[in-house]
Amino acid sequence: MGVLIMGRASASVEQMRKYIKSKNPGVEQSVLDMIPLYPSEGEAEGVKGDIAFAQSCLETGNFTFAGSAVSLGQNNFCGMGVTKNGEKGNNFPSPQLGIRAQVQHLKAYACNQPLKQGCVDPRFHFVKRGMAEYVEWLGIQENPNHTGWAAGKGYGEKILKIHQEILNMESEEKGMKINVHAGHNFKVPGASGIFSETSEDRKVKDLVIRKLQAAGHTVYDCTDESSGTVNGNLAAIVANCNAHAVDLDVSIHFNCYNGSVHGTEVFIYNWGSAAEAYAQRIADRIGELGYTKRGGGVKTNPSLYVLRHTASPALLVECCFCDNADDAAKYTAERMANAIVAGITGSAMSGEAPSSNTKDWLSQGDTGAKVTEWQKKLNIFGSGVNVDGDFGPDTETQTIRVQRLVGANPDGCVGEKTKSAVSAYLKKNNWIQVRDGRWWYRHADGGYVKNDWEKIGGVWFFFDGSGWMKTGWIEWKKNWYYLKANGAMAADELVRTGGKVYYVDKSGKMCYTDKTGALR
Repeated sequence: MGVLIMGRASASVEQMRKYIKSKNPGVEQSVLDMIPLYPSEGEAEGVKGDIAFAQSCLETGNFTFAGSAVSLGQNNFCGMGVTKNGEKGNNFPSPQLGIRAQVQHLKAYACNQPLKQGCVDPRFHFVKRGMAEYVEWLGIQENPNHTGWAAGKGYGEKILKIHQEILNMESEEKGMKINVHAGHNFKVPGASGIFSETSEDRKVKDLVIRKLQAAGHTVYDCTDESSGTVNGNLAAIVANCNAHAVDLDVSIHFNCYNGSVHGTEVFIYNWGSAAEAYAQRIADRIGELGYTKRGGGVKTNPSLYVLRHTASPALLVECCFCDNADDAAKYTAERMANAIVAGITGSAMSGEAPSSNTKDWLSQGDTGAKVTEWQKKLNIFGSGVNVDGDFGPDTETQTIRVQRLVGANPDGCVGEKTKSAVSAYLKKNNWIQVRDGRWWYRHADGGYVKNDWEKIGGVWFFFDGSGWMKTGWIEWKKNWYYLKANGAMAADELVRTGGKVYYVDKSGKMCYTDKTGALR
């Protein structure tokens, strides 16, 4: 019927950057730097981030802002809040929050699912949920429910035309294209013993994807989490895999039998297939961790559903036996993922992820002084991690949060690209959000405003005595001001709070009409 708004993005960050540079050669570097936020924010809510980017291109004139009702400094790349000619639209403290609001607004139209992140979309509650599940229906004239994002004719089709042009951009990526999935799901769980296959194969899967992406490869997560039957789970995985033209399909599992059987084995459909060499390298690398390579490590099994039905060369990794004490004692998700990645790539990881001998590369499991220094850097961003020199799960989680904020690849690993992005971010006046959701505005010298106003991007914000951005009503020098959910001061407009309506003048002051300040 149409192109769904919800789902996985099809276009790469590289394709989006290449498109915008072709349409707007003088595009601001800050725009190019924020493009990775579209797929990451889209993924967080299940919205196609490349569709959101195409919409931004339409609304901003390919980020020239020529004829647009919004400007770059507003961090509003979709015309949000521009409900009539002459309105300047909403302002957001950072590009990330502006893109997040746009993604959330698209989700409001597309489905009834709850938001997974705190709502930053000031117009979310105005949308009747699920009234435009297709991109084509974002145009009011084309929507059978007579609602939508914009009134202009063919609005959705214009977005799709841009999206197709983005997809037509020739990718210069040198890496492989790979499908990766964990077997089973929690409704139809896999093996269980000393540890759970269903839990651990997801940990390994996530790490494999992250490491392959950091090495410059395009990776699709084809895991099925929703099917309630074994057959449904297998069919969904195959459908997810066959939606992408890739070089390799990788299925990750753990085995079990009677507690005494042990070792690793990698299955392929038949000998001589394109997957055989990858399978042997994976088995060899896992064997180097101390696991027995059962039957030489690689076996054929044409009866396995995933191997039989996937369109691309496929392999299935049985990492080890989860009910065997010796296998379990050797196992960590990090070591297993490293072995699988080394087997796929045929060498140490490339791209931003260097070999283990590289001193400047940090990831989960690392310890020492360099981890300590990185943890201190994270805490500038309000991460609140324990500065103990141990790169554990919390340090990884906060690394991903900061990577998203500064526009780096959110892979949880710290290489030169991440360090450079953080350094560049801290050299400028910039918004910083701490892990509990509060915002402050850091000046390039490390200072910040306390208990006062500051004009940022043409918009006034107020910061309390500790430097935190305020929202809601505040009293300042015997006058009342209203700060919106994004912190921006309301000016020359009506403010609706607490079931009442208030008017604030051009300076932001609430204008009294009676004892409560409410307009009659």
